[in-house]
Amino acid sequence: MNVLLIGNKIYNNFMFNEILDTFENNYRFNMCISNNNNGTKCDKIVLNNHVYASARSGCEYTIQYYKKCLPGVYPMHIINFYNELKKYNLIEPQSNQWQKLNLFLNKIGCPLKFKRLPRVGYIKMIELLMMNIKVFIYGFSVCILPKNDNHLYNDEYVKKCLEDSGHDHDSEIEILIWLHNKGYVDASLCLIEDKKELSFYESSIKPTETILNLLKNDKESHM
Repeated sequence: MNVLLIGNKIYNNFMFNEILDTFENNYRFNMCISNNNNGTKCDKIVLNNHVYASARSGCEYTIQYYKKCLPGVYPMHIINFYNELKKYNLIEPQSNQWQKLNLFLNKIGCPLKFKRLPRVGYIKMIELLMMNIKVFIYGFSVCILPKNDNHLYNDEYVKKCLEDSGHDHDSEIEILIWLHNKGYVDASLCLIEDKKELSFYESSIKPTETILNLLKNDKESHM
């Protein structure tokens, strides 16, 4: 089984809906909302600790929580997130037993390890690999992106909070690159620049033939 992990990068120019919808099985994360040029299918969603806890307490509680703690997450986005939750086949809380992920990385010969609690998308990525599921990835960082690059939480205060969150973004990216280069995951979609015509970021990884063919077929279907 193939599974697509949908990260929270925002694309305004390159059209992704039909490409991402070719995958029947997907995971979204936290307050990611579909139909924002990030595919239309809502299969499964994983919420990190504070999103899961606040989501169980209700929409109004969540609005007030983020108003106080992360004011860059706007009330209407939270309302839309709550309205979409009922569409999912499965809602999961994140796993906190992240040390087992490093055991798996060591088992497959990866010289790298997570130094801190990984972000929820990376936790799910390794968990799926441990189940021998092929993982495709969209919307994760695989290189240093331009300062004007867009993200779901594209707010200066929120960015500062994320920097202070205790995650080690650099080690996460290094592990993702290693896994892609060894064929465990396919992060080719993360390389696409937000331009109308297809182009790729400079990175230490290259797009696979599988994704290049998918992009070719998508282009031909619109000719």
